[in-house]
Amino acid sequence: MLVTVTERTWKIGIMRALGFSSNDILVLFMIESVIISLFGGLLGLGVGIGGTYIATVALELPFLFSYYIFEPGFLVALIVGVAAGVYPASKAAKLAPVNALRHE
Repeated sequence: MLVTVTERTWKIGIMRALGFSSNDILVLFMIESVIISLFGGLLGLGVGIGGTYIATVALELPFLFSYYIFEPGFLVALIVGVAAGVYPASKAAKLAPVNALRHE
């Protein structure tokens, strides 16, 4: 997320010049962080289930998994995503429009 903010500095400057508030930009980057973390959680869940299935077929074992593990997995993905997005989002929200537009 920090790289995303750095790459979008000029665009953030344009948004600030057009009247977006600091809170608007903060919410924008936090929503992006949450969406990315949820997709990562889904991908991890899919890879975990797929890997388990492949391993059980290869070892000729029954394919069993518990559904109660899905909720903590998504919760951990969400917490990590929010934690990784807080600093970059606050940094983006604090950018002054003139300095951001001057950035290359």
